[in-house]
Amino acid sequence: MSANQEAQNQANALREKSQQAIEKSKQAADTIKTKSEDIRSGIKTKADNAEAALQEIKEAEDAVSQVFGSRYEIDMEREKSDLCLTTDECIVVEFAGCCSTVRAINKANLQKYNATAAWQKDDTDCSLVECEDISEYTQTACRPDLLGAQRCILTKP
Repeated sequence: MSANQEAQNQANALREKSQQAIEKSKQAADTIKTKSEDIRSGIKTKADNAEAALQEIKEAEDAVSQVFGSRYEIDMEREKSDLCLTTDECIVVEFAGCCSTVRAINKANLQKYNATAAWQKDDTDCSLVECEDISEYTQTACRPDLLGAQRCILTKP
């Protein structure tokens, strides 16, 4: 085999390896694109669930107002203070509750929480509440509630 032909064979082998590498890169890019689209879809679904939960809260507020009159209002900002997408958004704060001295909220709402005394206490008649021992619940997690909205909750370590 001549040197020219050997060089041509090496060039063809390099071209083929380059083509294979390009194909693998395209497949990896497609996989990343698909995963990215799945993540975006998941975030949109969570946001939609949170919006649906807020709409249900608003509808419940309207129903309660019809029964008790317009003086009874649900603080929508307070109700949204624990909405989250990820656990790292959640924080434990002091709370004067019937069953607990702490609660979990979204960190983004900490300044408003600290500035709003009504958010820091339970407005429920505690004599009507039966409490379970949650003293071991000292950490937070972002989990779906019964309506599917992601909320900051207290968990055990």
